[in-house]
Amino acid sequence: MRAGKTSQTALLMAFWRALADRGVSAVPGFSDPHSESFLRGGWRVTWRLISRAGARMRPERRARLAARFGALIIRVAFIDARLLGAVRSGIRQVVLLGAGLDTRAWRLAPLGEARVFEVDHPDTQKDKRQQVAALPEPAAPVTWVSVDFERAELGAALAAAGHRADAPTVWVWEGVVTYLTDSALRDTLATIRARSRPGSLLILHYHEPSPTAADRSFRRVFFSLLGEPQIGQRTRDVIADELTRAGFVVEEDAGIEAQSEAVAAEAPDNAMARMSRICVARVDGGA
Repeated sequence: MRAGKTSQTALLMAFWRALADRGVSAVPGFSDPHSESFLRGGWRVTWRLISRAGARMRPERRARLAARFGALIIRVAFIDARLLGAVRSGIRQVVLLGAGLDTRAWRLAPLGEARVFEVDHPDTQKDKRQQVAALPEPAAPVTWVSVDFERAELGAALAAAGHRADAPTVWVWEGVVTYLTDSALRDTLATIRARSRPGSLLILHYHEPSPTAADRSFRRVFFSLLGEPQIGQRTRDVIADELTRAGFVVEEDAGIEAQSEAVAAEAPDNAMARMSRICVARVDGGA
């Protein structure tokens, strides 16, 4: 990401969650009334235009629009479900790694039973903290932890913020791994494992390599223009190996079909959707 600027991919996700809240969504009942608050300038103008057009569309046309980028909201809803399941099982610490403009602490009422740590780059987090001041109080208390995954010591920052390594944690790592080097991935996994007592859960979203040369070229140019090149696409076998090496037990690795089924959505059929996977791994020993 560009120095001093909010992550553009974080804004992109807020944009699509805000559209989904207005009904442009493949996930029935998806709600996020807070994401629109993060949209400024061209992002906000575009969101208003599409949401208004979507409201006038016939349902079948709106459904086609939602399906084009449906994987983004399906992934959010799938992670929501696994996260809430972990909290209901008794885990009371939630760490959002690379939280970006995430709104889970505001829109998921059951998180009120837990303490939420939002970990992200200082530039994105500074902007977000200013903007959430206008939102209602979060359902869960939020502790802000500023970290650059490529440079800073995550473990020390979490400890200083009050995260307890002797209590189970559910870790959510969404939309970040694709932008990390192998060394940053391994260092972060090692820190997560070191601060996870048995029963802790890691929910990790990642992208497999693009299936075609044309798609690879498009993604390389698009994300480079955003200032956030995707340097870390990895196969499911590689992710499983990395998690196992770090000391996790993989319980689930869901492709778009499994994610869609879990949230009662129709699975989108496009290359971007098929690349998106979510791995759920546990620290052995029981909750």
